[in-house]
Amino acid sequence: VTPDGIANLVQGLRRSFGTIFVDGVRDFSETALAVLDSADKVALVILQEVLAIRRGRWAFNILLKIGKDPRDIVVVVNRFMPEHNITLATLKQMFVGATLVTVGRDEPLVQQSLDRAMPLLDLSPQHVLTKHVSDMAAILSGQTSHELLPELREVAKITKEEPKGLLGDKLRFWKRP
Repeated sequence: VTPDGIANLVQGLRRSFGTIFVDGVRDFSETALAVLDSADKVALVILQEVLAIRRGRWAFNILLKIGKDPRDIVVVVNRFMPEHNITLATLKQMFVGATLVTVGRDEPLVQQSLDRAMPLLDLSPQHVLTKHVSDMAAILSGQTSHELLPELREVAKITKEEPKGLLGDKLRFWKRP
């Protein structure tokens, strides 16, 4: 598949579908750039781990350099743990301007969903993880705003002061010049 071919494919799909999700873009090859160029939103999936955040910041900066508006980037914190040393407030400051979405963790439920080949929505529609995934899908498809997520309402209350005593203070790789 050539970069022009993938761009034509995406444009052709747009005529038939309201929302198109492309998964598996792991680099910035010509083909990946063609997909990213035609994207309305980009989901950048990270974990609350230093190396994952470092790679996420690298990718985020490249997306900005190639002309993506930070408001069109959705940073998905997968397997989010509120009690983790790397807080939501720190992540919000690392990815300034992007929408930040958290998806909790529940390995037994996810495994059950995979084993039964059932979507979370069918398996456990009231579960908080199902709500997180549904919210993420709504944000990525443009159906809702991140302001509706309770976790992010708390982040919105945080002032723009530098965090004090957080793990992010010790990690200089994410600081903007």
